[in-house]
Amino acid sequence: MKTLKKKETVLSVLQEIRDCLKSSLREVQVLMDGIIEPKVGYIIITDDGKLKTSELKKLIEPCWSWCDVNDLDKYFPAPSKLTKRKFKWEQESEYKGMSAVEIEKKGIECMNIREYLIFAKIWHEKEGTHLDETGFTIFPGMRASGSVPNAFWSRGVRRAILNGNDPASRSDGIGARVVIKS
Repeated sequence: MKTLKKKETVLSVLQEIRDCLKSSLREVQVLMDGIIEPKVGYIIITDDGKLKTSELKKLIEPCWSWCDVNDLDKYFPAPSKLTKRKFKWEQESEYKGMSAVEIEKKGIECMNIREYLIFAKIWHEKEGTHLDETGFTIFPGMRASGSVPNAFWSRGVRRAILNGNDPASRSDGIGARVVIKS
């Protein structure tokens, strides 16, 4: 994180961030709204729905998706109103290895694919590594052509992967990111 010099203003720092990202002001807002509290280990992710899911995917390029651009936007549409939810920085160990169906039966509210794309960008900026380099995140409650989406970083092909699996699939590498109710 940048340390402000005496003559710098918040506006000049925001302008510098915007210029460095060479992208929309929305990405600057994403980075500013992705509030990280390292001492308590959580992040608050805000999604105003101004970008399509296919546009959010560009935040973590290179990225391969089993859905084409139109399907990403169709199956995972932008919210119609602002969403703001809190998540632990790390996956919940209590839900590792469980299938999407098992998590859904427990009524657990989890991160969605749009929030994941925002989080993956923030994670990379903060940690200097890629989110889910070991294991992967599933998105219970979401479906695309009957499959539950999942995401991970593939070291082999050196890119993020958005994929789909059987909702009943279980694996030690599977994990969900659970919403923290405040």
